[in-house]
Parts: sequence; structure tokens; C-alpha cells
Amino acid sequence: MPSRPNSRTTAPCSRRVLLIHFFWGLSDGVLVEVWGRKWAQQMNASFEPIADTGHFLLDSHGGQITEALLKQLGALEVRRAPHCRTTRAALE
Repeated sequence: MPSRPNSRTTAPCSRRVLLIHFFWGLSDGVLVEVWGRKWAQQMNASFEPIADTGHFLLDSHGGQITEALLKQLGALEVRRAPHCRTTRAALE
């Protein structure tokens, strides 16, 4: 009888991690900051409040959001999963 593959040695190296970051308008009259923080916590997301804006943040604060997003992305560290046996040469 053939043996089953070992998930520790045959797991794909392409596992993805989804990072979630909330930009939240503090002047939103419906979706208030407390609710946004709770929602972000439930999704294991980071949270960034933006003063003087409401629900449609991109309309009034697109530049500020873009700068903050680029800062968040620049802080990410890309790491290989411990189970992945792919060599550096194979990734280049």
C-alpha cells in the first residue's frame, strides 16, 4: 500500500498571507470609529483613523491614504514559509 504524502514536506511554497489595513474616516456619521476598530480587531487588521473625513475617504484624502498605504507596504518583511524548500536561485 502506498504511503500518504506528508503534508510537512509536500506543502506548496506559494501560501499567501492576507494583510488587512483599515483607513477610517472619523467624521463618518454612520460607521463610527468604535465600530471600525471592533471590526478591524475581528479581522486581525491594522487600523488607521483619518480626521476630518467621512465615509468616502478617497474623495477628499486620496493623497494621504496613498502615502500611508505605501508606508505600510514598505514596512512589510517578505519571508519564506519554514516548510518551503525552494532555493533562492529558483526564486530569482
